[in-house]
Amino acid sequence: MAKILKLTVTKLDGTEKTYSVLPVTKVAFEREFKCGLGTMKETQREEQVYWLAWDATKRAGEVVKPFDDWINDLLDVTVQDEDAPLGEGTSPTTLPSSPSSPESLPSSS
Repeated sequence: MAKILKLTVTKLDGTEKTYSVLPVTKVAFEREFKCGLGTMKETQREEQVYWLAWDATKRAGEVVKPFDDWINDLLDVTVQDEDAPLGEGTSPTTLPSSPSSPESLPSSS
């Protein structure tokens, strides 16, 4: 089974959608930030997570605003690593969203 990186995007209006990070988005990330996803885990910047979510959303066929405008409507992005095959009827880019968990909500610090 392949490791599937998934990002759940929550917008300010409460809508939530989960996307798989496909190889095309991983390569685009490496070209944009001049580092691999493994390096991102060590020196993670919020911008990198948001950029991955923006690119995955765009590559899912959704019309998105330019990155700096897109993040103005963003509440949260939750990153999930899963070892799972894609299920029947599931697009390789967009997966069904899961309910919000308290861990995915921003802290009040």
